[in-house]
Amino acid sequence: AITEIDYGLRLFAIPATIFDSSLAAVLLAHWSNTAREGGLNILHESTKRVVLIALAMASVIAGVCIWQRHAIVGLLLLRGKFDVNSAAIVAQVFATLMIGFPLGMAALVFERAFMAVHRTRTLLGVAGAKLTVRAGVAIVLGAKFGVLGVAVAQPASSAADLLLQAVL
Repeated sequence: AITEIDYGLRLFAIPATIFDSSLAAVLLAHWSNTAREGGLNILHESTKRVVLIALAMASVIAGVCIWQRHAIVGLLLLRGKFDVNSAAIVAQVFATLMIGFPLGMAALVFERAFMAVHRTRTLLGVAGAKLTVRAGVAIVLGAKFGVLGVAVAQPASSAADLLLQAVL
């Protein structure tokens, strides 16, 4: 079971890393410059717009990954000693993780805005809450539903992350 979760997380990390390195890093530099120049109103409006764009882009990526999960897992994992049953579990774990992908990427964009205005204590509090949600959901649902219950912890913590950042 741990192997299936690990492989599902590795597959999830591919689009997350691409998204983070291509979009979020650029935003941090741009928004830091805007904040330094005193454009907090511009930063606020830009953040709302970019979070919605990120949410839309990530939703498309997540939809394609969920739709093609078996093909993706087959292409990357069905070589060597990885059996068909394990591949099916990994595909379901990957799809479950990708359900939260849009929320997680929107939260990632929000994080960059908080960093740009040096509100790192806020991020520390959000991170603590996110960890609590993830661990709690993994423990409770993992005990009841096994591997998929543990996988649900990722989308649940992404939702909590985005919600907390949006209200703060």
